[in-house]
Amino acid sequence: MMRKILTFALPMAGCALLIVGQGAIAAGPAKEGNSDVLNCYAGPIHAITEVKGVMGISYEVVGTPTTSKEDDIINYHASVRCVGSATIIAGETTDFGSCVSTDPEGDHIFVVYSAHGKDPGTWKAVAGTGKYEGIEASGTWAHVIVPGKPARPDYWQSCDRETGHWKLK
Repeated sequence: MMRKILTFALPMAGCALLIVGQGAIAAGPAKEGNSDVLNCYAGPIHAITEVKGVMGISYEVVGTPTTSKEDDIINYHASVRCVGSATIIAGETTDFGSCVSTDPEGDHIFVVYSAHGKDPGTWKAVAGTGKYEGIEASGTWAHVIVPGKPARPDYWQSCDRETGHWKLK
C-alpha cells in the first residue's frame, strides 16, 4: 500500500513544484527596489601637485559589488567602470564623475555622481540599455574603506557603500 501511495504522491508533488515554479518564472524580475551595496574599486590615478596645498586628480577605476543580493537587479553580479576627477583645495575635496554598470547579460546603466567635503556623495542613473532603458535610480555613496597604503602608489583603491532606490519602466 505504501508503495502505491509513493508511486502516486511523488510524481504529483513533482508536478506541483513545476506548476508553482513556472508561475514564479512567469512573474519576472522586480520592477522596483532598494539598493544597499558595498562596491570595491581599483584603478590608476593621475595627480597634479605642483602648487602647495592644492591637488587635482583624474582616475579610471573598475569595481565589483561585493554584497549585492539577487533581488537588487541593478547590482547583482554587475561590473562597474568609472572615470572621474577630484580636487583638494585647503583640505576640502570635491569629487565627480560617471560610471557604467554592466550586468551579466550585457545591459548597461549610466550613472553620474558627485561629492563635496566629508558629506556622503550622491549618484543618479541618467540612462540605460535593454531592460534598464528608462530607469529611474538615485541614492548616496560614501567611502568606507580606503587603504592607508594602496597596492601601487599610482592606484586608487576603495570600497564604497552605495544606497538608493531604483525603478524600471
